[in-house]
Amino acid sequence: MSSGNDLEVELHERSHEDDENDMTDDNVRKSLEFNPDHHQHNPVDQEQNEEVAHKKFIWLIGLRPDIKHRNMLVLILDACILMSVSIFVSAISHFLLETFLSVPKSEQSKVVGDLTFYTELILILFAWMFGVLSDKLGTRKPLIVVGCVVMSICVGCLPVAKTILVLTLIRIMFGVGASLSFGMLAASIADYTVTRDRGKSMAVFGVFVGVGSVLGLFVYLSIPNWLITLFNISDKQSGFITFSIMACIALSMAVANLLLLHRGIRKQTNSDTSIDGRQDDDVEERSFSTIFIDGFKCAVTIPDVLLSYCGMFVGRGDATIISTFVSLWVSQEMLADGFPESQGLTRAGIAAGCAQGFVLIASPFFGFVIDRFDRVLTLAAVSMLAGVGYMSVFFLPKITSNWSFLSLAIIGTGECGVFLVSATMGSQAAPKRSRGAIIGLSNVFGNVGVLFISKVGGYIYSFNPAYPFIMVGFLNLVLTGICVVVKFVSHFRSMQGAVGQQ
Repeated sequence: MSSGNDLEVELHERSHEDDENDMTDDNVRKSLEFNPDHHQHNPVDQEQNEEVAHKKFIWLIGLRPDIKHRNMLVLILDACILMSVSIFVSAISHFLLETFLSVPKSEQSKVVGDLTFYTELILILFAWMFGVLSDKLGTRKPLIVVGCVVMSICVGCLPVAKTILVLTLIRIMFGVGASLSFGMLAASIADYTVTRDRGKSMAVFGVFVGVGSVLGLFVYLSIPNWLITLFNISDKQSGFITFSIMACIALSMAVANLLLLHRGIRKQTNSDTSIDGRQDDDVEERSFSTIFIDGFKCAVTIPDVLLSYCGMFVGRGDATIISTFVSLWVSQEMLADGFPESQGLTRAGIAAGCAQGFVLIASPFFGFVIDRFDRVLTLAAVSMLAGVGYMSVFFLPKITSNWSFLSLAIIGTGECGVFLVSATMGSQAAPKRSRGAIIGLSNVFGNVGVLFISKVGGYIYSFNPAYPFIMVGFLNLVLTGICVVVKFVSHFRSMQGAVGQQ
């Protein structure tokens, strides 16, 4: 009997603890809603308004009381492995088209462009929907698991596609799986960590995403050549084996997520209100439309959410410049100077690697900066830095000159800052029960940015290869201006409030 009473007491204490955490998140959210002073950094007040971390992940990141180290570890591995598989699928498209579909080289660029366009379009259509669905369910675990399974099936089916249409459909389904799994990771990071360490957690997340990019580009893409060298097999055989390995990797992450991710069920209290002030007894009673509309209402009432949307539009587009136009420009210029194609590709890889290397180096630094300084001013500073870096490309004598590495280093550092600050602002300012919808909408704005910069940048590139860089630099400077306006309005309202109290 005593053990039964102890169990009841323990369950009551856990329920009370969860209710307190939910009430704390709601109080923090309310304090952010156009509160003129919410950007003022006050460590004492912040400590009082946050839940106490019972444990630290890698001695840096405070975890919520019910989160285990293994839950956070598998989430970080997801960021690395799922990104590496996604990068691999995008980067190996030329090999797939030439080896399995025999598409002429003159047509490969168009097909790859179409594949990228349709994939991003699907992400735009589904990213917010999956975010709303995760809020409706109250858990993100099943979406991540299902997404990994879909990615595994699609990767395994890629080499058996016999037509461009079938290949496109498989890539679209792969995009749906990636949106289900990878799209939920940022929201899960916010669910797992305490508010005061949100910047450091996003920085660690960004580091492992960068490691995944390097893993996909420099390890996974080399597997076909390794297989050919070791076993003296054909290109098609090495391709089948490579895609099978990638499918197994994605499937292994599905199993790991099923076993190790936190169940994610969140209890609600009467104090957890929606944006319009309406109280709900249970999160499951809210309709899809209500959760979706909350995502837009937050952009109107919470400045950090608005800046997060704008920052993701610019930040995700920044990555497109590095992965697409830097490599293309360097390769073309090397060929024009009489160098063989292999050397052009090598130099292009070094140039893109320079920018990505500074992304990895800058991520831990920005993780600490985000948690200690005003995030609006930080976003203004990093977007200005990125803008200066992009604009400086126009003044380079040649993109292959040594001075280009300085510009690329500035671009990589600024790009990293814009992405991390924007993602952190959105995940922290978002009300807990609408977090999935808000982060889903952030991903939508990011995907729209990728499409916009890819299409417009590709068009103006034909006039001058530097024009896409100038365009993105201008967008970064516009973001800087938006941050200054938000800060000025906050300061003006603060002065008005002080006068009113007198």
